[in-house]
Order: sequence, then C-alpha cells, then structure tokens
Amino acid sequence: MTDAMKKVAKALIEAKIRSDIGAEVRSITEKQQAIIRAEAAINSEIGRWTGTDVGTGHTVPIVRDGKQVGTLPGTILSGSAAAKIAALSLLDPKAEVDRKRAASNRVADAARALIDALGDMTWADRAGLEMRFGAFSENALRGDQLSLQERVIREIGIVESSIIAAKALITKVEKQVQDLKGPKSGRGRPKNEAAHAVARELALLYAKVTGKRPTYSESPDGLSGAFTPALRRVFDALGWSATALKGPAEAAVAAVTEADLQYERIGLGGLFSSLPRT
Repeated sequence: MTDAMKKVAKALIEAKIRSDIGAEVRSITEKQQAIIRAEAAINSEIGRWTGTDVGTGHTVPIVRDGKQVGTLPGTILSGSAAAKIAALSLLDPKAEVDRKRAASNRVADAARALIDALGDMTWADRAGLEMRFGAFSENALRGDQLSLQERVIREIGIVESSIIAAKALITKVEKQVQDLKGPKSGRGRPKNEAAHAVARELALLYAKVTGKRPTYSESPDGLSGAFTPALRRVFDALGWSATALKGPAEAAVAAVTEADLQYERIGLGGLFSSLPRT
C-alpha cells in the first residue's frame, strides 16, 4: 500500500466517528418526542389551573376567581406557550455542549483529512482504488441492480464521490456546531440550565394565567399545591424523572414578580393596559 493509500485508510478509520452523528440524531429524535410529551403535559396543567380544555395550538385562557377574563397574547407564528416552554429542554449544560462541539469538530477534521489524502493520491493510486471499490468493481458492473446512489458513484467515481460526500459532511457538521444550544455565559449560571429555564417559564405561565404566586411544596409526604406537582409532571414528560425539583423550583418561584400576576386587555385607543389580579 502506498503512502497516499495509507493516508486514505487512516482518514477513513478516523471517520468512523461519523457513527457518532447517528447517535446524536437518535438523541435529537428522542428529545423531540420528549418535547411533544411535555407540550401535552403543560397544556394538561393549564387545563387543571383554568378548568378548561387546552389543546395543542389553542389559545391559553386567563382566569380570575374561576372566570375567564382573557387569553394570553400570541400569534400563530409565535407558537404556543406550552411549545415554547417545552423547547427550552433542548438547552444543554456547558460540559455537554463542549462535548458535542468537540465530537463534531473531530468528524469535520476526519472529513478534511480524507479530502487531503484523496487529493494527494497519484493517478495510479486512484485507478487502483476505483478498480477495487469503484465504478469497475464486480458489484458496480451489475448496473441493473444498482441503487441511485451507487449509479451516481459509478458515473463520477469513488474518489470524487468521497470528496463530495466529505465536503457535504463538513458543511453539515459546521451547521450542527452553530446550532448547539447551551447556557448563557456569566457567573452563577445554574448547572442544569434547561431544568431551570423550563421551571422558570412554567412558574411565570402559572402566575400570568391564574394571578397566583406559584409555590414550591415538597415533603416526605409528597408534593402539594398547584405548581410543584405540575412541574414534576412536566419534568417526567421530558424524561427528567431523576432531576430534583428543589433548585429549579425555588429559583423559578423567586423569579416571579408582582407584574407577572397581572394580565393585559385592550383599553382605550387600542392600547394594552395592565389590570390587577382582583
């Protein structure tokens, strides 16, 4: 095997970490399913708080003293309140974001190494590779049994096909790195940013919808109140059964202000005016 061929083999071996992308795709799929479950759970909790039936995409009612006095402002484009809260679960701890970024960068580096190795091959090396794996291989000659992908490879050759695929992989990975979501920078950020974000927004939603302050109530006898059990059910829907409520719930409750207990209506001239909860 020539040095150029060894480089190709090394790059392909290193590119085995592309299987990590498959694992990440499965992880993302599982998270998306968890978001769907969490959105349904949040809508169910809103139904408990308001005594109404809130479905996916429906407006969220605002109630005071058992009566509906309005709905949360929003548009079709802005998405439902439940969906926004559930989506916050995608926030990853900094260590996890760093791990994913490093794994993605390794994939991109392997793809670049493959491109460089293929580019360094002599025409004799390329011909040997094509004869062994490409357009003139025994399997490739059975044209009537080839898939569309195999037909394309047969037409342009395995070397050029590999370069194109590697470049596409690099583009995909770079986009993946850009899309990674993590905690905001700064001191004092919670370790589990996603759990805190979900709890905070659920507490604010409860305050706005009911006009009542959420409370954290957890004891050896179980959970009590309207907010704490709701948060537990949402966490469970997200697959966070092992995540403790105490830290996220206490921070969320503390974040609720007097303004969060008010609701808005259209006043004179079409302007929004805040009304107290009574």
